[in-house]
Amino acid sequence: EEGHLYGSVSADDISELFKAKKFNISTDEINLPTPIKAVGEYDIELELAPEIKTSIKLKVSAKE
Repeated sequence: EEGHLYGSVSADDISELFKAKKFNISTDEINLPTPIKAVGEYDIELELAPEIKTSIKLKVSAKE
């Protein structure tokens, strides 16, 4: 089905992507209330310290 994933993208998955790029971002720093279950672009908030927040754009696409 187009637009849907067979699995989902969790904070753990996002953290692993950061680690692969040599950034140490833990799952606790990723604000993702529910796993992502559809392809598209998502704004993900990161809380790196109590008063340090930023956001990233995450593009989720289906494997080819």
